[in-house]
Amino acid sequence: AALSAGGGKSTVTVTQSTLSTTGVESPIIYSGGDIAVSEVRGGAGASSLVVVEGSNVAHLEYADFTGGGTEGILLYRQLSKVPDADHVTRFSAKHASLRHVGAGPMFFVTNTNARIYAEMTGFQYEGKELIRVGASHWGKEGQNGAVLEFIGNNQPMSGDITVDELSSVTMTLQNESHWYGSINEKKTAKSVKVGLDGKSTWSLSGDAHVNVLIDGDTTLKNITGNGYCIFYDSADPLNHWLEGKTFTLTGGGAVTPEPAVM
Repeated sequence: AALSAGGGKSTVTVTQSTLSTTGVESPIIYSGGDIAVSEVRGGAGASSLVVVEGSNVAHLEYADFTGGGTEGILLYRQLSKVPDADHVTRFSAKHASLRHVGAGPMFFVTNTNARIYAEMTGFQYEGKELIRVGASHWGKEGQNGAVLEFIGNNQPMSGDITVDELSSVTMTLQNESHWYGSINEKKTAKSVKVGLDGKSTWSLSGDAHVNVLIDGDTTLKNITGNGYCIFYDSADPLNHWLEGKTFTLTGGGAVTPEPAVM
């Protein structure tokens, strides 16, 4: 990596710099500690932009990064996942521009508990998959999914979120965030929760299956269906405000209870 921190207690801060790598598995940033950069340009010719391992942190502000690896940003734990909520792999970006020119997702989260915070940051990538959350070759098979909390704050974004059967995602969109995409379209996730405040919007690119849907706009007018549906769990107490009903969305489609399994 061009910039690296290790040991869990180390802290690195870089400003007004240019960082670059050309090798495979050579990200711009590899954080095994606490790394913060601001006003930094970076390029990784054949690797991820940023890798955060274990209970560590990477924070980007006014950064302009381009990478060509398997995924844009990797959040992971090498060994068996620590289920303690205090052990969190964290990434945040404010006023940044992040470009991933590889074929994989912008974010890949695996074998860890993770938190992503994004604010007024541009994500550019080749495919449709914004975030992939699930198992890989790290950790113990059958126990190496991931838990992700994603917070978008005044954040525009586009792309789908895929979640495997071992993994869970909580999405929170606030302060005029805008998302065009879908989540858990294939209904594989262990658990999915999506929450929007009344000033944020969601435009569907495919069907979405969620355990919980929370919306500050109880009329659901901030969700555009584009002919697709959001299926929710009518038995979950957090969905009581939906009263088990079906609501037609602007642009076609609906918010509707998940059909009972026969």
